[in-house]
Amino acid sequence: MDNNWKLEAIRVVRQRVYFFNSEGIYTAIQISEAREMKLKGLKMDKIQRQYCCADRVGAEARAIACLKEGDTVEKLEKDISRFTENLSKEKIRLTNTVYKIKGGKFYFFNDEGVYTCLEAEEIFPTNVQIREMSISRGKYVEYHSYSASYLEELIQVHDFHAFRNAFAKLKVGETVETLKKRCQKSGVPQKTRKQEELERVITKIQNPKFVCNSENTNLNNGFDYMYVDVNMISEWKTDRDTYIKKNIKEIDKLVLNGLKDNKFFLKHQISTDSLKVLKVVLERKTNVLYYVFEIKTLCQ
Repeated sequence: MDNNWKLEAIRVVRQRVYFFNSEGIYTAIQISEAREMKLKGLKMDKIQRQYCCADRVGAEARAIACLKEGDTVEKLEKDISRFTENLSKEKIRLTNTVYKIKGGKFYFFNDEGVYTCLEAEEIFPTNVQIREMSISRGKYVEYHSYSASYLEELIQVHDFHAFRNAFAKLKVGETVETLKKRCQKSGVPQKTRKQEELERVITKIQNPKFVCNSENTNLNNGFDYMYVDVNMISEWKTDRDTYIKKNIKEIDKLVLNGLKDNKFFLKHQISTDSLKVLKVVLERKTNVLYYVFEIKTLCQ
C-alpha cells in the first residue's frame, strides 16, 4: 500500500474534502474538519476564495474520477496502473473510442460496432478511450472526445460534408455499417480530395468590404474595389507559403464561390464572374489572406 495517498486531499466538492484516511479508505469530511486535520495538499485559492487541491491529469485523473466513498488505496493504484497501460497502448480506433460528448453523455461504437451512449459515471471505469482527461483544482472533471475526422478516415469516407451529415443523424443502436451506407447515399455532391482539403485549410471567409473611388457616382450599388479577409488554419503540416502558392488558383475559386451566397455581396447585383483578383497578401502572424478584388471592366 502506498502511504503517500493517505491523509492527502484528493477532491474538494460541495464543501466536502475527499481523501484516504489512515486505514486507506476513501472518505469525505467537511472543509472545517479537513483544516483541523491539516490534510496534505489542501489549500486556499486566494483569487477564487475557495479551498482546492492539486490538479490531476491522464490516468491518475481518470482513476480518481472513478472513486466512491469506501474504496481503498489498492483500488486506486490498480486503476491507475490499468489506465496507464491503456494510455501507453493508445491508438485511434474505430470501436471503444469516444467521438462525441453531448449533454454529459459519451457516444462511441462498442466491440460489435453498435453506436452506444453512456453517462460519465458509467464510462469512466471502462477501458473506452476518452481524450485528455483531467481534474483541475480537485473540483472540475474535464474531458474531450476525439475528433470525428479520425472516424471519417477509419471508415474510409472521403466526403467530409456527407460524413458530417450522416454522423449527426446517427442514433444509438445503429451501426458503423449504417453510417457508411448513409455516407454513400448522401445527396451531397462528391468532392475531390483537393476540394475537401482546401475547405479545411480555409476556416472562414469574412464578409466583404466595399470601396468606391471619389469619382464613382453610383454609391448605392456600385463599388470599385472589394476587400475580403480569409481565415486559415494556424497549424500546418507542410510549408504554408509553398502550399498557398501552389494552390492559389483553387483558393481563389473557393473564395469566389463563398461570395455567391453572401448577402452583402448580392445586394450589389454583380456576378462573381465580373470580379478580378487584384492582390492577395498573407498576414503571417494572424494566418489571414487579404484579398483585393476589382471589377474586370475597369481594367479593360
